[in-house]
Amino acid sequence: MNIPPVPILFGCVLKDMPEWRDQIQSLIGFPDVQLGIFLQEVPLEQRKNFYTTLEASSIKNIPFVQLASDSQVWEIQYLVEKFSTSVFSVPAHASSLPVIDSWPEVEAVCVVENSSDEVKESIFNQDIFSHSRIKGVCVDLGSLENKRIQKNEDYTKDILVLDHQSISCVTVSPLAVSWWEKLSFKPNHLTSLAQLRYLAHFPRHYFGSMVILKLNNSFEEQNEVRLYLNSILNPDV
Repeated sequence: MNIPPVPILFGCVLKDMPEWRDQIQSLIGFPDVQLGIFLQEVPLEQRKNFYTTLEASSIKNIPFVQLASDSQVWEIQYLVEKFSTSVFSVPAHASSLPVIDSWPEVEAVCVVENSSDEVKESIFNQDIFSHSRIKGVCVDLGSLENKRIQKNEDYTKDILVLDHQSISCVTVSPLAVSWWEKLSFKPNHLTSLAQLRYLAHFPRHYFGSMVILKLNNSFEEQNEVRLYLNSILNPDV
């Protein structure tokens, strides 16, 4: 059976990118680029400035957006209309409920993202998927793998949810692979492709129909990661 290729998107983790204006401008060198943006923990005024920069850039297509817990209805509508966003992710904790409850009528889906092990009040369970606005899962593979390594009891619970829900997309971030890396490890900053080897633990269907790089590396470096992941996920392309 032929499996359609999975698009792999550049990522912009806004809270980790102090030089995001320069980063966005650097995308001029990548025609027809598709971008995923992460707005969690970014204040509204900074998000507004970011949108202004996006409009002045060469970016035309932002298929994926991770929303902030205080995202406004107008932001969702704006991103769909201006950048054809098709998937919005909200983290699985209680602060996301107001965003879900006020979801507008747009041509885009709202999916829930599994929580990291630091989140104490996760709502990543079967009940959240009874909400009419939720249409699937965005899997944070780095967080899931961390739970597996640490033998966190929530790992089994997360897997049970994933076995019964539709996986729309995944986010990919690095994991430290040695003790000396852990001493200086910075979340979402990849220093070696070896930090992505954990992805081999996951079956192909776990990658959904879209992969987003949750990285604060330069887009030149992210392009190397895209080529590496393409060789694994889309070997026939």
